[in-house]
Amino acid sequence: MSESGVAPYLTELAARVEAKGIKVGSYPRWGKAHNTVTLVGRDREYLESLIAEVEKNVDGHRVSVEGEDDVEGEHKETSQ
Repeated sequence: MSESGVAPYLTELAARVEAKGIKVGSYPRWGKAHNTVTLVGRDREYLESLIAEVEKNVDGHRVSVEGEDDVEGEHKETSQ
């Protein structure tokens, strides 16, 4: 899903979780067909409770270590 496709949801999520001290970030992965969404905070239980919702709304999956989902030879899609 493109950065612009997930931006409205991530903006809403960031506003909703801010009071819990959670920061939401989204980063394009240059040369890759996907973006990285980050959730950062101290309340691990609350962070864990958000995973399924975020995966569904950004059409993605959880990655614990940056790069673990990289596929060699993968290139960013050029269609808009």
